[in-house]
Amino acid sequence: MSYAIMVGLSAFLVALFIGISRDFYRQKRTIKQLTSLKDQIAQLDKSNKELTDFLQYLESDAFVEAEAKTKMNLKKPGEKVVALQLNTSAVDNTVQQPMAQKKSVDTPHSPSNYVKLWWAYFFHRDISLSPQQHYDS
Repeated sequence: MSYAIMVGLSAFLVALFIGISRDFYRQKRTIKQLTSLKDQIAQLDKSNKELTDFLQYLESDAFVEAEAKTKMNLKKPGEKVVALQLNTSAVDNTVQQPMAQKKSVDTPHSPSNYVKLWWAYFFHRDISLSPQQHYDS
C-alpha cells in the first residue's frame, strides 16, 4: 500500500511540476510580448510626435514663405534681393557667352556624355571614342 501511495504522490508531483513550469513559461513569454509592445508604443508615439511637428511646420507661415521664395522666386514687399555672381576665374568661359554664340558640343550622331562613360566602364575603352567608332575598329 505504501508503494502505491508513493507512485501516486510521485505522479501528482510530476504533474504539478509540469503545470507550474508551463505557467512560468507562459508568464515569461507574456512579459516578453508586453515589453515588445511597450517598445512599439514608444516608437509610434515618437513617430506621431515627429509627424505632428512636421504637419505644424507645413501649416506655418515660415514654410509658406520659404516655399514662395525658393520655388516661386517671390519676395516680401520692401524686401531686397541680392544676387551674388560667381568668381569668373572659376567659371568656364562658355557660361559667359550669350546663348546665340554657343556652339553645340554634340553632333547629331555623337552620344551624350553618360553613354560614353558607361561604354568606357563596361568595355574598358577610351571615352573619347564613340560606340560607332568601337564597332568600326
